[in-house]
Amino acid sequence: MSTDNTQTVHQYATWNGVTGTNGGTQYLALGQAFWVRASGASPVLTASETVKTATQTTYFRVAAPENLLRITMKLGNVRDEAVVHFREDATNGFDAHADALKLPNTTFNLSTIANTSSLAINSLALQGCSGSIKINITNAAAGSYTLNFSDYESFANTTAITMTDNLTATTIDVLTTSTYNFTVTAVPNTFGSGRFVLNFASKKYDATATGGIVCTEGTATAHSVGRTGQWSLQLVRIARQPGSIDWKHGCLHDASDLTIYRVLRCSG
Repeated sequence: MSTDNTQTVHQYATWNGVTGTNGGTQYLALGQAFWVRASGASPVLTASETVKTATQTTYFRVAAPENLLRITMKLGNVRDEAVVHFREDATNGFDAHADALKLPNTTFNLSTIANTSSLAINSLALQGCSGSIKINITNAAAGSYTLNFSDYESFANTTAITMTDNLTATTIDVLTTSTYNFTVTAVPNTFGSGRFVLNFASKKYDATATGGIVCTEGTATAHSVGRTGQWSLQLVRIARQPGSIDWKHGCLHDASDLTIYRVLRCSG
């Protein structure tokens, strides 16, 4: 269960008529699924209108997926979607359990490319939530289109997402510019898989900006800030200027203290 769409551990909330666990009470939210244990043969549960209440209570739900970007292509009221999702059980190839092949529409088609496959849902290995992914547009008639980006809030704030339009040599920050307008003509390079590329990368930080790390040759500890979860961190390089150290970490969210190995010199 999750009360805020951030937990991924599955638990049950219970209520026995007197007390409850994990937030369980005598009240059920509208649409909430629940279990009832019966001790008799052929049990029947009956509820009348009088059991309804205006009391507000928690709605328990499955946590929303993390590290997911949704792309929507629009022309007027017609739209098509593609999803890129970084997850622990996926690879950068085709995964039958996690990917969805793109089936052609009667109108334009939006997908992303994995190896030679066009995918409606492209699940990729976590590995720091980094890499470049081609956007594929087919069967698009000449016209003015829009690409919209959403669900990027599911990434940690340490992940940078940009999109490059190779035709116009334009790069946008998806996190701050969630809409991109473009034109398709009869010229082949205005569509297809060669025009748009998504780029995922880990942002770099000054360690002294988050509490002032002091260290010498050996190890250093960074204190987490922000969301909870599992860390994935890799030391990239020591900054040339004194007082800072550059690193990057994956899209798994902060949890507790980290150790950065093989620190040469830094101060704060």
